Amino acid sequence: MAETAKKEIEQIKIDPLKPSALEFGIHAYQQFSCRVPNGITAEQLLDPDFWVFVVPKIQMGAEIRVIPEDFSYRAQLLVIFTDRSNIRLKLINYVELENVNVVPSGPNAKQYSITMRGQQKWCVQRMSDGEFIKELVPTKQEAITWLDKYVAALDGDAKAEKWLLDQDK
Repeated sequence: MAETAKKEIEQIKIDPLKPSALEFGIHAYQQFSCRVPNGITAEQLLDPDFWVFVVPKIQMGAEIRVIPEDFSYRAQLLVIFTDRSNIRLKLINYVELENVNVVPSGPNAKQYSITMRGQQKWCVQRMSDGEFIKELVPTKQEAITWLDKYVAALDGDAKAEKWLLDQDK
């Protein structure tokens, strides 16, 4: 009985990892980062035709970090097969970031749009002429708040009018 238990323990024991098997990732595999056009979906990222022009640069085991121009999501892909003309990818991670096209509700819903514009951050756009009336707003919620105050000022709210005048200083 004791012999059987000893044999089972010996079978469970694994050899420790050799120091030569552990190396910095930069030396072991490729890492890429790419900015893709707005509207590209996770399914489209896995389509080999999407990568046809860059396949020769990519090796098997490479990791590709993908962020669209509007920062609507972040995806991480792993190259599981490649040759000079074909590629197969596995979606390792996909995280939706903020909703990048916010249409305000209420009576002015069709007059304004709030959009993430990359380096311009969150922007408020007047739809009648396409002009961006506010840029560089750090968060979506701040842009919504700014638009609410802006519309209230246009509607004649005295407090909001004072706020709007203070914005120009």
